[in-house]
Amino acid sequence: MNKTIIALSIATAAVLGFFAGKYQREPAPAAVSIEVKQQPSAEHPQTELSATGDPQPQELLSADAKSSSKEIQKPTISDISAQETIDTLKAEYELAQRSESFANWLTRNQKDKPWFDLGATMAERFENEDKDYNWAISKEGDLQTLFSQERALGDVALKSTHCKATQCRITVGVIDRHHANEVAMAISRTFAEKYPSQIIVDTHVDTGEAIFYLSRSDNGFEFN
Repeated sequence: MNKTIIALSIATAAVLGFFAGKYQREPAPAAVSIEVKQQPSAEHPQTELSATGDPQPQELLSADAKSSSKEIQKPTISDISAQETIDTLKAEYELAQRSESFANWLTRNQKDKPWFDLGATMAERFENEDKDYNWAISKEGDLQTLFSQERALGDVALKSTHCKATQCRITVGVIDRHHANEVAMAISRTFAEKYPSQIIVDTHVDTGEAIFYLSRSDNGFEFN
């Protein structure tokens, strides 16, 4: 059988033979400190607050004395850059861990089971999985819309989309191995921006199809 099996982890880098996209993560917002201060004036000195937070009886606040200002400590460029660096390193570490785990699982099965076929294993896992109807129907609609609207996927011949509980199976048409690789990269880049996740591709050049298994979680598939 003339087929190629490719594992795609959509995250930040290509690791251990994985095609990779990039997580679109927003940096964590920096803390904003707000201080409210009474503004004293010569005519109306600053009023002290009692333990209950009420003005002392002998002093009344005028409009000037009641005015306040808010001092906002804005995040600096260095703070944002540092957070972005931390987020990037964290994403790269998580990708490396998942990639290594998958590679070890695949190598172990190929060594222990000479007949092991990743494509057949993924197909069996998909067929045996229960369906989360609410999520699956919604996700199938999203995927079909994505393929119809994204310019990068305009030339991809989408045949079908089916989702279960933890994954979706997308079947597209391919002409040859080179075309299959181009389609795989176009889909991986697009999904990196829209649906960060792990994708495993089972390409059958002889039947003119490429089957993409897309994990529901951005943590990827669970392999034991």
